[in-house]
Amino acid sequence: MNLMKQAYDNYKVQSIITSGEIVSNFLIDQVSIPLAASKQLEYLLPKDSSTWQIDKTITMNESISPPIYQGDILGEITYSQNDVIIGQSLLVAAREYVIEAPINNTLIILTKNQIENVSNHYVWFIISLIWVIIVLSILVILKRFNKTKNRSKNHD
Repeated sequence: MNLMKQAYDNYKVQSIITSGEIVSNFLIDQVSIPLAASKQLEYLLPKDSSTWQIDKTITMNESISPPIYQGDILGEITYSQNDVIIGQSLLVAAREYVIEAPINNTLIILTKNQIENVSNHYVWFIISLIWVIIVLSILVILKRFNKTKNRSKNHD
């Protein structure tokens, strides 16, 4: 009973990391990308967090290259205690890394949202252009029809 009482008094399930918590940063092209845990990790640990003896190992994917979008999986974090793995979580980009594209010696920086907005504007432009062509075609047809109608009235 004393052993169980001591366990309840000194240990409890504790959160090691929470989902979305920034646990590290990844440097690419001199840009720091914050890395967030994809899930919460809990483990039975001493109530006094200063006595925790937890090792943390971060493994990054080898083929990371721009563009990087928020939520992209960039690596994994592993927590262990006395060489026993107690939990793992994927590491995801907490923000976007911009796409850089030089055009005519001008550097244009676009985020994913801006690229989608440009695409949406292009689609709306095309749709508007099609409507203008349709309306003009109808007007030309009506004008020709009226001319033909007027000629047939004049000949009668």
